[in-house]
Amino acid sequence: MKLSSTLSVAAVAGAALGLLWWLAYVPQVYSPVLLIAAHAAAMLLGHAALGLLGERWRHPLVVVGGAVSGGLMAPAAMGSLHAAGWLGGVSGGVIDLLVIGSAWFLGSLAGSWLSGAKRAQGAVLASGVILSMLIAFGLGFKYTPLDTVQAPTAQAADQPAPTMPVLIFGIDGADWQVLEPMMSRGELPTLTSLVDQGRRGVLRSAEPMASPVVWNTIFSGVTPSTHGLEDWYRSDARSRKVPLLWDIYAATGAETLAVNVPGTWPPNPVPNGLMVSGFPIPGLSSGDTGQLRGTLVSSTPHPAEIPLVSAFPAALDGDAVGFRSTVPIGTDIITRRIPGVSHVLIDTAGREGLISVRSHTLDLQIQPGATATISGNFQGSFALAPGEWSPWFKVNSPGLDAYVRVHCLKVTEESVELFISPSFQDPGTPRETYASLPLGEAIVGGDVPYIVEPIGWTAHREPTIAHLVPELLLQAQERQIQLTEKWLEQTSPMLVAQVFTATDRIQHPYWSLHEPESYQGIWAPSENIADQDYVEDAYRAADAALARVIAAHTQASGPPMVMVVSDHGVYWNDPKHKPELGEAGHRDAGIWIASGPNVSFSEEMQELRVVDVVPTVADCMGLAQAEDWEGEPGGICDVGTPSTVVTYIDRAGSGGVSVGESSQDQLKALGYIDE
Repeated sequence: MKLSSTLSVAAVAGAALGLLWWLAYVPQVYSPVLLIAAHAAAMLLGHAALGLLGERWRHPLVVVGGAVSGGLMAPAAMGSLHAAGWLGGVSGGVIDLLVIGSAWFLGSLAGSWLSGAKRAQGAVLASGVILSMLIAFGLGFKYTPLDTVQAPTAQAADQPAPTMPVLIFGIDGADWQVLEPMMSRGELPTLTSLVDQGRRGVLRSAEPMASPVVWNTIFSGVTPSTHGLEDWYRSDARSRKVPLLWDIYAATGAETLAVNVPGTWPPNPVPNGLMVSGFPIPGLSSGDTGQLRGTLVSSTPHPAEIPLVSAFPAALDGDAVGFRSTVPIGTDIITRRIPGVSHVLIDTAGREGLISVRSHTLDLQIQPGATATISGNFQGSFALAPGEWSPWFKVNSPGLDAYVRVHCLKVTEESVELFISPSFQDPGTPRETYASLPLGEAIVGGDVPYIVEPIGWTAHREPTIAHLVPELLLQAQERQIQLTEKWLEQTSPMLVAQVFTATDRIQHPYWSLHEPESYQGIWAPSENIADQDYVEDAYRAADAALARVIAAHTQASGPPMVMVVSDHGVYWNDPKHKPELGEAGHRDAGIWIASGPNVSFSEEMQELRVVDVVPTVADCMGLAQAEDWEGEPGGICDVGTPSTVVTYIDRAGSGGVSVGESSQDQLKALGYIDE
């Protein structure tokens, strides 16, 4: 076959591949001309080089083998490696190119052999190539996040609806080494009152001590290998194979409320209740691990531990002289027409901004002086003195509703430095659905939007804003408590489950301020935080929040049994984290406290395991013990011998879904997985 004819076939095959991949994606993001041209050019250049090797390399089977192997199967199969967290970013894209190129060459080689092989040999070779491609394609399909999977559902197992309300309040990372000294000083009145009237102990965690994994263990009564969320990369709720406690309650007809439990995104429908997801939830940006750390805007270049954007001298509207700056706040979503099928190079190029994906920006005009007068693509303007925050405001960017706020760090006639908070989706028009029901009035009102995922705690590594991070973390947490209070004004749930995550988010970066003796000689805090103990501030906030939720639940449903739990404790020298940056990690000694109806009083510390929480609560509430639960009741309630049922599972979930790379970017920004 002539080389010119081979190249024509290669160009047509490449164009067909480009059109096929464009049809697999929503075309608002990628141009069909771009994808068709890129694939046609790659095939054309590759087969031009192969064609120089001889006549056999010009056979149509060579083109078909290369197209199927390198243009179809390999790009889809590589998605499994990205989803598992083994590859990512530009460096991962380079590896993708090498693997896809190798697959293209091997497919072309198979085609070359087939073109000259005997019939039997050709059949065996063709079968082997097809089988290996199908396996690779299947792996890519299996481990790429799906738009629809089978979610687990619960059955009542002939159990009546519980008639006694129960509140399970999580304090993420809570540790007795912080609680006990503060309680002895009278600083945690709510927790102290619960201990004085009930009982307490150590809640023993288990590896991996990743919050979504352990909280799903706490609320399912089974270990990670059974419930399906096995590590950070399998922390998407679509990996869950068993129902959680509120699903079981709902199946009996009881009303429920669950707010901010890690590992519950995307939200499953909950009959008779509301579930508001916890992290990890995809953010508004993609490919930028600084997306949850915020952005510095500065007229003076300098090193920064978070994204830095320049403020350029410019003429402003009205002939004033000042600065202009353009701050990225989000990108369009890369979505697929065919669930589970993805082209790894297209995804990587889009996330890294290598091909056209529409970006959304906050366009600032800054007039300096005694204050920084700031205007831009949002309604109104504001003047900020150094140390002042702007209100939260909505950015006007077609196709994206986002909220941000601005903090003035420095301003003179000649220079300016601002901190722009991370951008958060408008809860009224969310990009990613995060609640099982419309929230209505529960998200309306106040000066702060409902923030699904607050600032990443690794932002503390930037010294100029280290003092701002705790404020933003607690502000987001406060909004979640307000949502619970608002919902309890409208409903009367028997089960309320809420996790206060700000304690863990603040302990990780600021433990050195609480336990400075352990960091002597390896870490010294910046001057703007040196005299603070943000850890104890977070525990005070958790204690106050618990009091409010108890009061709201009591008003809605009557006095509840209260069980306070944590998923792990805290340890300064956890090798998975960075003590050299003043940071701390986890230890397996968490806390539990129980008080209220049916709970017998005891002063003795009693150890439970995280897998024991659901059986213990069920025992106190009169629910039968499921034989497939892997924990045991703690015996803290005087209710007699518990009955048993075989299972509360109505339908097991399909499981096996990895978080997408956008969620992985979130987890990197939050500090939970490495860059």
